[in-house]
Parts: sequence; structure tokens; C-alpha cells
Amino acid sequence: MQNFLRFEGKSTFTSLETILFIREVIEAYPEHREAIFSKICTSFAEIKSHLVIRVALWIIGEYAMNQKEIDQAFGAIKRNVGSLPIYPKLEDGESGHTQVESKDEDSGPEIVTKTVVLKDGSYGTQTVVIDDAAKKAKALSHQDEENYLPLRYALIHTEDDYLASCLAVSMTKLAIKTKKNMSKNFKPMVVESVLILCAMLKSPHRQQTTMSSGKKTKRADLDSMQRMQFCLKLLTQPQSLT
Repeated sequence: MQNFLRFEGKSTFTSLETILFIREVIEAYPEHREAIFSKICTSFAEIKSHLVIRVALWIIGEYAMNQKEIDQAFGAIKRNVGSLPIYPKLEDGESGHTQVESKDEDSGPEIVTKTVVLKDGSYGTQTVVIDDAAKKAKALSHQDEENYLPLRYALIHTEDDYLASCLAVSMTKLAIKTKKNMSKNFKPMVVESVLILCAMLKSPHRQQTTMSSGKKTKRADLDSMQRMQFCLKLLTQPQSLT
């Protein structure tokens, strides 16, 4: 069974057949649910195909029974989403499929000024200089996350709105179960879920409908968008999570 639950090195078709079979087994044989559920959570990063990730998300959202399993499932999701924001910031007029053009080497470091609270309670300003090395390190870190986190990679590069909605629904299910368990993890889980949801809704193809050239970009799936917005509404109104 342990070897059967491995996804690494399998083709998309084989992995999809595997996860669909697992879905049937976990429903039909309750005595094996705990072991199968735990294995899916720990091997989540091995799943490369966004089609397979959809089913895995549904399984861990549906079959997390106790708070330990709920925390394990949410932890697996959070690890594989990675840091926020999910999508790199685009310059004006830039589409979601182009990279940000590098600035001239002589443009100098970026200077950021922000407001801070001083020790005496008054407000002041603080100037931070971000050199090219720091910016490159940040970009490299973002790229590394894409390379090693298949869920994050799928969210960025496949423009699969249904995958994003499956992720939103799974997080909302886990939050509802946590509330019913009256766990202290409820509020942190809701906050982190809302942040991830908002980050997903910031996808360039959901924000932009036209390119500077006038060509149409891929339009967002309205059904999936509405499902994500509904999940966001539920999470921001805890009294409705019953």
C-alpha cells in the first residue's frame, strides 16, 4: 500500500488513476482512512499534475476527521502554497506571461520610505535601501518556491481556476470543522485561509482582460471565481461557519 500511494515518477494519467482509486478506497474502507490520509498529506509535494492535486485537495478537506488530522491537512496546504504573495507583481501594461524587464544597471538601488512609530509615541519616517543583490535574492527565492512546490507552480502557470476553487473549498471545510471542534487554531486558520484566498484572487489573468496590444487574454472561470468569493465571505463572517 505504501508503494501504491507514491506519486513521484508517475505519469499524469497513472497518478490520476491512482488518486481516484485512493478516493474510492478511503470511502469504502474506513479502517484504512487514517493511514491513507496521513500518507496523502506527507506525499502532497510529490504530486505534479494540477488534475491530481484537485482530487488530493478534496480528499484531505473531506476526510480530515479529528483536529490532529485537520491541522495536518491545513499544514500540508500551507507548505505547498508557499509564501505570499503567490503571483509576482506586474508592471503597468505587462501580461501574466511575460517577465518583468530588468532595469538599467546604472539606475541604482531602490529606495523605500515608510512611516514608523518612534519610542516616544510620535511618528517618523524610515528610509530603507534595497540593493540589486537583495532584489535578485528575493526573485530567486520566489522562483525556488515555484520549482519545489507543485501546487504553487500549478496556481501560477496553469491558470486553473477550478484548482484554485478546490483549494478555497478545502480550506473553508477545514476551518468549519475547526470551529465545530472549538479549537484554538480556528482564528489563525481563518486568517491564513483569507490571506491565501486573497492572494489567489490576485492572479494576473483574473485581474486583466486585455493586453496592451489589444489582444484578449484567457478569461477567468466565473463559476470558480464565485465559489472562491463565497468561501471568502464565509471565512470573513465566522458566525456563518456552522
